[in-house]
Amino acid sequence: MNGMISWAERDIVLDDPELLADFIAQASELLPHLTPHAIERLAIAPAPSPIALSLHALRGTAGFFGLQGLCDAASTLERRLGDADASPAVLAIEAARLAMRIELLRVRIISLPQPARASRTARFGDLVPGLQRVLGDCAALLGRRIRLSVEGHATRLAPAWLAPLRDALVQLLRNAADHGIEPPGERRALGKPETGQLVLRATHAGDMLFIALEDDGRGVVADRAPHPSPVSGLGLGLDIVRHALAPLDGEVELHSSPGRGTRAMLRIPHARLARADDCPEVSSSCLQTQDPFSGRRSRRRNPAPPARSSRAATPAPP
Repeated sequence: MNGMISWAERDIVLDDPELLADFIAQASELLPHLTPHAIERLAIAPAPSPIALSLHALRGTAGFFGLQGLCDAASTLERRLGDADASPAVLAIEAARLAMRIELLRVRIISLPQPARASRTARFGDLVPGLQRVLGDCAALLGRRIRLSVEGHATRLAPAWLAPLRDALVQLLRNAADHGIEPPGERRALGKPETGQLVLRATHAGDMLFIALEDDGRGVVADRAPHPSPVSGLGLGLDIVRHALAPLDGEVELHSSPGRGTRAMLRIPHARLARADDCPEVSSSCLQTQDPFSGRRSRRRNPAPPARSSRAATPAPP
């Protein structure tokens, strides 16, 4: 169900009120960690702590929904936490501002009509408007020109997959815009079109959901950003993607070619959450599948690491 509601930041079109409600509920779980005492402990906790990962994901997902005020508040707190000179009083103020925004959204979301979850049909295309919004905001902030092409809009998903996939893809898009796609002038000097290209694909094959994100940028061979940035934050890199995919027992793999671009592949096993009526394309008997985007064979467990790639496998949650 689509709708319109007036937020503190601005009017925003709600592409999916149910997904937004789930996000606000998830964000509300941060509230106990935003008290002055808790935030002071977080500032000295070893990185990356689970709360720091959740805060970074909150920042990205707020952009997915166009909640710029919430995104800015989370970004400011994250930046302050990375500043060794930030005083406990400053941290407490920024944490209180973020908590106030979360609470305001939580109260307002209660009034939104929610579709019946039992009748919901989820498709990959449900995520596309928010992903386009995130990429557009990043491109404007960084001075990049980026075009996103999406294949597999109709690929069916178990509804429980939407939020984890959203968080993982938001982080991958932000990293691609920040560290992959070059500025227009640099691309022109390299003989590339000024507009960078991102291609996002989704399909089912065997017992897996495959999602691939490819860019034609400079190539990224490390799984951590070398420096903090206004888009990718404090260099958490693939830690956010692993954290998001953990509930799905998912995996992420990067292949990078210097000067030519980077390809991220997500693999989600159907057996973890899907039922036959959730994803009718499932074939539960196949444990070794053809990579549908590249033609290479891939095993779900313990593959041989490819050349110039960074592999990250998320363990199943307890």
